[in-house]
Amino acid sequence: MVGKWLHERKTMLFRDLVSEYLDNRIFFDEIIQNHQKTGRVQYSMMEHWVGTESHKGKLWTLKDRCHYLLRNDKEKGSILGYLFDWTIGSIFHQCIKLKEDVYQLEAYAPQYERLVDGEYPTGKLDQILREMEQRMNVISTSLKSELAEIASLFQTADAHLARLLPRHSDNSLLVRFLIHNRHTVERVYGKDALDRILIDMYPPGLHEAYYMAGLSYLDGGWYKEAMYLFQTGLTMAPGHEGLRKSLAEVRIREEQNMEKENG
Repeated sequence: MVGKWLHERKTMLFRDLVSEYLDNRIFFDEIIQNHQKTGRVQYSMMEHWVGTESHKGKLWTLKDRCHYLLRNDKEKGSILGYLFDWTIGSIFHQCIKLKEDVYQLEAYAPQYERLVDGEYPTGKLDQILREMEQRMNVISTSLKSELAEIASLFQTADAHLARLLPRHSDNSLLVRFLIHNRHTVERVYGKDALDRILIDMYPPGLHEAYYMAGLSYLDGGWYKEAMYLFQTGLTMAPGHEGLRKSLAEVRIREEQNMEKENG
């Protein structure tokens, strides 16, 4: 029963996985930018991002979804899915360690600073202060290396996902999502990256991606969205018979709907 449920919803679930990955990738970039500006990683950001077993954050949710969909996938280039899942798992476990180090810095560094500022008598505390300073330095250095390792793992995950997407070119929900979220895709992969990704998914040309997405909108009764995609596709391939016929069909359906509304 679970296998049947998963098979029937796999296109939607994989679309959601891609969406969640991009969201997590962008959130990590915000952590890096914050660290570059302040020299710190906020524990509140890590707590929100990673979460706990009982209150999972979006990174934890992404890790679980990858395991569920890709770990035992026997279809569509399963080795690519396995590598992506493995990389996300590695990111997650590295972030668990990062979260703990960030907690130690936020929890104990203020106490150390109060001691150094002379709020308490030193004397016998000198040795303890030196030990605390060494510990803070070790954690700070570890934090920088952990951030660099996570960044490297995300770059690997970017590459794995880009190679995995062409295996899902029949997923109309996925291509709709990608086209609709160009800005998000290009925040992760760079300027004009969406066109390169879509060409990898549809080697005959970009117009095929817009045709695929348009047909999906047409089937769902989203006529304005379908019309826009068919028109965009035709600017790329004016002689495409499928695009021309589909655009004519969507116009007819749009007119019929207007007549019903007015009549």
